[in-house]
Parts: sequence; C-alpha cells; structure tokens
Amino acid sequence: METLTLNDGTVLENSHALMVGERLFLYISSGATFAEVFELLNDPEKTKKITQDQYGEKTTFRGFKRLINVTDELNGMITAVVIK
Repeated sequence: METLTLNDGTVLENSHALMVGERLFLYISSGATFAEVFELLNDPEKTKKITQDQYGEKTTFRGFKRLINVTDELNGMITAVVIK
C-alpha cells in the first residue's frame, strides 16, 4: 500500500509523491475531495513534512510551504504540486 502522511498526522491512503526539480507532485487517490485536498495542502504547517510510505519504504520530504496547483483528474485521483 502507498500512503502519504502530513506533518499533523493526516494519512492519505492510496497516494504517492514524486519529486521533480524543486516541485513535489502528489497523486492522491484516497477518496478525499478536491476541497479537502486543497484545505490540507494549503496549510504550510501540514506540508512542511510529508512522509511517503511505498510498500514499507519510507521517504520524507521537508520544507514545502506553498501549494501551487490542485487538479481533479476525474478518475478519482487528485493531483497537487507543492514547492518550498
């Protein structure tokens, strides 16, 4: 299973991240709505530490403060981009 855990302990199941340059792309298929994802990721306290668990392998991303994009992909996935 893939999860993302935000700094406040919020867990987004069926979700993963990909770092490209200075941008962190988040792929969220947890069932959260566009509005819920926007509210979570628009809070720099919650995004300053994001821990990804991909089938037992953990990666921590730190220092992200600014949400620059959220998209409803219409297939049950919400994508988002955060930057430092």
